[in-house]
Amino acid sequence: MAQIQRSHVKPPPRYQELAETPAFRDAVREVFAATGKPPKVKDLMHVVPVTEAGLPTLGQTMIYQARGHVLYGESGGKPSYGKERHFKRKHPDTAPGVGGVGQNLEVERDEDTFKINGRLEVPAGAGDATTRTYEKLVRECAVDLSVWESTWFKCKKWDFGIKRVDTDDEGNQTSSIDVKELFAVSATFKRRKVIVAVREELRDLIAEARGAIRTWAPVAYPGRGVGDNPHLYVISIFDHHFGKYAAAAETGADYDMDIAESLYNRALDHLLRAAAGINVERFLFPIGNDMLNVDNLENTTTGGTQQTQTGRHHINFRRVRQLLCDRIGHLRTIAPVDVVVVPGNHDFMSAFFMGDSLECFFHSCPNVNVDNRPVARKYYRYHNVLLGLTHGKEEKRAGLGGLMAAEAPRMWGETQFRQWLIGHLHGKTVDEQHGVEIHMMPSLCAPEDWHKLKGYVGNVRSAIGQAWSRADGLTADFYFNLKPEATD
Repeated sequence: MAQIQRSHVKPPPRYQELAETPAFRDAVREVFAATGKPPKVKDLMHVVPVTEAGLPTLGQTMIYQARGHVLYGESGGKPSYGKERHFKRKHPDTAPGVGGVGQNLEVERDEDTFKINGRLEVPAGAGDATTRTYEKLVRECAVDLSVWESTWFKCKKWDFGIKRVDTDDEGNQTSSIDVKELFAVSATFKRRKVIVAVREELRDLIAEARGAIRTWAPVAYPGRGVGDNPHLYVISIFDHHFGKYAAAAETGADYDMDIAESLYNRALDHLLRAAAGINVERFLFPIGNDMLNVDNLENTTTGGTQQTQTGRHHINFRRVRQLLCDRIGHLRTIAPVDVVVVPGNHDFMSAFFMGDSLECFFHSCPNVNVDNRPVARKYYRYHNVLLGLTHGKEEKRAGLGGLMAAEAPRMWGETQFRQWLIGHLHGKTVDEQHGVEIHMMPSLCAPEDWHKLKGYVGNVRSAIGQAWSRADGLTADFYFNLKPEATD
């Protein structure tokens, strides 16, 4: 093939004229739409009036300038046709140009994560119309930070120069460089699973509560609280761990939601029958204390410890809530009920949500009071009796007596009989510190695989009812005990 001499090559037109040629403009856009990249010189040779072999360096420069003029040039600050077409081809469900002047943000999203990538140019006078900060990216893309949390953000900047040649009326040419500030922004977000699950559960609770709104008629209690020695009756079914799973072949006893619910009802009914001869004027009914085995849909405790679980947490939550509504509703027909919510280390947040649900359900009931204050330790006074309630994991047992006096000094000074009701270790012990009894409550739940592996077995599975006299303190303890199951 004969070498074409440069002297025989027809000089290409100036880049502004070339950029306005319909064939050249369409060719640039088609290549950009197909590849997502600005076309190279060889991609445009079929519309340039010279051959590649004989194209002088000046001609190549003009083609590059003309290409830039089509893609980035005087477009009034609007995204170029090629960019917009490319964006729509790759992301047909997302509108292009989000975020301001000369910018496209691409969003890739699945159930648990999404990514935002964008490239923008900043023409003169654009100011803050473009998205270059994390805050504006979140705002422009309408990212709900209560559902999504950022795991990565990057903003990169560089300059792009285009030589510009202007001709006046006398044919004189002047050249200048137009500098564009270019930015690339990208961010990655992941779904806040626990928070989303809680919000969905709360929405379900609200919807169900609206459908179950009821009015409560006051209940008359003839003979209750008057006459011979009225009592407070405390029903303690601690550390029940609804949702825990245990198989007898592995741990010596079966345990699941059905068994847990059955045991809860049997224990409560037994303790009510046992106290039939007591003049009960009020019930104290503690809940929480690891009533639920896990605190989220990942089946972990509040602190993140994985648990052997049966059923989905939100389904178990609803089932336990309905059980409590039914049983508290029954207790109120006998005597007024004071419900005290005690958060545990397994269900710290779920215990609060449970208490909040019960407050909503019984909000207009004159015979039920729910103490769901967000504190770890709560105190309850009944005439000459002061009771402290806490789960017992965080506090040192040796300091509980002094802690009661420090946190409830007035009630301490006005009472004679004082006792702590704590759980956590699933075993019954009673200790006394300077007149304050520390009563660790047993549990009815069976050991699961981890407790069996560690040897935390053998405690009597029990629930306790205590009768407290106004003047004489504790007068009776009632027990519901399970017989130990054979393991050999």
